[in-house]
Amino acid sequence: MKILMVEDNADLRDIYCTLFKSAGHETQPAINGIDGLEKTMDFKPDLIMLDLLMPEMSGYGFLQSLHSEEFFPFIVVVSQLSAQSDKDMALASGAHGYLGKSDFIGQDLVNEVLRLYDEWLKKQVDAGAKN
Repeated sequence: MKILMVEDNADLRDIYCTLFKSAGHETQPAINGIDGLEKTMDFKPDLIMLDLLMPEMSGYGFLQSLHSEEFFPFIVVVSQLSAQSDKDMALASGAHGYLGKSDFIGQDLVNEVLRLYDEWLKKQVDAGAKN
């Protein structure tokens, strides 16, 4: 699977990329929302891990801008923001999942992101079978 990591914190971005590469996935880092949009169009990821608080373009701006594109992959927000209103806004803006940065670390993060992706993919397949 191809995974784009849109995260302004270089240490976290490197950790996320290393974790998912170790699990057999191809990763591409992006340093902010603008960089993430450009790389989304070139890299065509299956999954995007997205931070919300970034310079240049926030995660919310990224989600709004991506909606105008034809390509819209699975997106899971991984954020330090823990208020329900932040989760609701991210999901209403097009994110498919929301995880707190402090809730999942290491292999647990990989497992949870992949679980959310698999759940979403199954819904897509089921919806396609109904049509």
